[in-house]
Amino acid sequence: MRTKHRKSTRGDGTLNIELRPRADESLGVYIRRIRLVRGMGLTAVADATPKIPESRHVSYSYLSQIELGRALRPSRERLLSIAEALGLPPEWLLEKAGFAAGVETTLDDDSVPSPLVQQIALRAGKLDRTDQEAFLQMIDSIVRLRHARRDAGARGAKS
Repeated sequence: MRTKHRKSTRGDGTLNIELRPRADESLGVYIRRIRLVRGMGLTAVADATPKIPESRHVSYSYLSQIELGRALRPSRERLLSIAEALGLPPEWLLEKAGFAAGVETTLDDDSVPSPLVQQIALRAGKLDRTDQEAFLQMIDSIVRLRHARRDAGARGAKS
């Protein structure tokens, strides 16, 4: 049976400061800290992630590998599942994992993609899962590079 875990909120509805990621902690350390704050074991978090599609499921052993820093690049889908299971905003885990800020983080977006995006999706759908993950990492790298260039340009314009 899948249980929902409530977000820990203050009276004003905002998340407690203790749940926010800290600059000095790795992704794995952050996930472990939140899991323990929530009073959840590895198995409870794993059981709270969806089984289908398989790309979103997180086993307790894989979660342990993430926490220990041995799983270097968890997929976006798995991070979204972990965030949901822990009751966290997905952006926090994605940013901690090095995914670009501002990139769409939901899988249930109702907007209609452009024809070019549809073509990319069709072609990516023909790749095997490993190649799809590599493709997603390449897209994330391009977005991070674009943001870094934009930020560097903004800093240069201020000088």
